Amino acid sequence: MGKKLCLCALAAILAMTAWERGATAGSAPPAEGKKWALQFGVTQNLTLTALQAGEVSIKQCLSTVSALRYGLGVSYDWDSDSGKNDDFTGRLAIAYQRYVNPSDAAKCYWGFGPTLAHRYRYALESDARSYMERSLGDFGIGLAAMIGVEWFAMNVISLHAEYRLDTSYHWVKNTYEYKSPSGSISRSQNTYEAFDFRNSSVLFGLSVYF
Repeated sequence: MGKKLCLCALAAILAMTAWERGATAGSAPPAEGKKWALQFGVTQNLTLTALQAGEVSIKQCLSTVSALRYGLGVSYDWDSDSGKNDDFTGRLAIAYQRYVNPSDAAKCYWGFGPTLAHRYRYALESDARSYMERSLGDFGIGLAAMIGVEWFAMNVISLHAEYRLDTSYHWVKNTYEYKSPSGSISRSQNTYEAFDFRNSSVLFGLSVYF
C-alpha cells in the first residue's frame, strides 16, 4: 500500500509539469546561477524503530541541464526485544543527472551512476547458560538508474521524488557460533558471491541551492 501511495504522489508531481510550463513562461529558470545544492531524502519506510534508506547528497550543477550528485545513504534497523539485533547498511553513490525540461519549475530528470554498499548484520540471543551469535558482512558494487521530478517551491528550495533501479554484485561472509547449555561450542563460516537486481522505494527529498 505504501509503495502505491508513493507512486501516486510521483504521478501527481509529473502532472503538475504541464501547468508549471505556462506559469513560468518568460521567467528565469529556478536556481539559475547556483552551482551547488544540499539534498536530504527519505523513503516511505521511515519509522521510529528503523531508519530505512535515509540519504544526504551534494549536487554539483554542471549546467542548466546537467549535474553530478554525490550521495551517502544509510539504513539502520534494530530490535531490542530479542537479545541484540542490529542491521546496518551504508551506500555511496555518484550519479550523473540530466534534466528534460530545465527551464520549468517542475523539472523531469533521469540519471545513472556507480554505487558502493556495505551491510553488517549482527544478532545475539543468550541466557544464563547458552547463546547463539550470528553475523553477516556484505560488500557490493553496482550501478543505479533513476527517473524523477524536482519541483521548485521557491527559487532556491525544491522538493523531489524519484524511482530507482539498482543492480549490483556482492561478496558475502556469514559466521555462526552456538554455545549449548552443556558448555559445548560449535562454529561455522561460509562465504559466497551473488548478483542482485532490485527496484527501490520511491525517494522523497528536499534540496537547498547555494
